[in-house]
Amino acid sequence: MKKIPRLKELKAHLEIWLAKFKGLFEITPSSCLIYVGVEEKKGFPIGIEQELREYLGNN
Repeated sequence: MKKIPRLKELKAHLEIWLAKFKGLFEITPSSCLIYVGVEEKKGFPIGIEQELREYLGNN
């Protein structure tokens, strides 16, 4: 079975994104989602795109 090393990091980032979306951005349409996860030190994992390509077989 293939593994995606940064998948856990991606999940953490997306959980923060969803929590901020539901708790802040959904009720404040003027807000922006660009920097989600920076304050929490859970930014979008660098290199995850290539890992996903390899996992999906789309090099």
